[in-house]
Amino acid sequence: MISRHSSLLGLKDLSATNTDTINSGADESISIQPPKGQIYKLTNIGFYVASVAAGGDGGTHELVLGRGTASGWDSRQFYYKSTYDSAIQIYLNNIAAVVSTTQIPSNDSEQLHILDNAYATYDTPLTLIYANDATTATQSNSRYYRIYALIYKEAV
Repeated sequence: MISRHSSLLGLKDLSATNTDTINSGADESISIQPPKGQIYKLTNIGFYVASVAAGGDGGTHELVLGRGTASGWDSRQFYYKSTYDSAIQIYLNNIAAVVSTTQIPSNDSEQLHILDNAYATYDTPLTLIYANDATTATQSNSRYYRIYALIYKEAV
């Protein structure tokens, strides 16, 4: 992946704020995919969304970081889940983890270890998926994704 021959090219801010309404049972995704010849090494991940809009009668909402694309990711790296009436707040960097929800892995040091080894390439991107699994309510609150990565030149 990154070897002693890889060149550090800089820092990339992949942050996004999404305001589209997400219906019950629907999701949205953020792709973390560098151009060919580059590698992104995640350094920070932050996410915040308020509880699902009033009027729901149960269910959950969740955030997943997986390896691959939204339509075919093959391994779940992180998983955070909260009841529909509670916010999800996550901040991970190489020093600390702050999480306000059910989390897998549940141990902060394991999450930080995964973050320390979270790489994306053009052929193997990472994808963040936010899913509204509330039984009847739509998610009309903004979702704030904060994602930072070091950019490396892929070693040949």
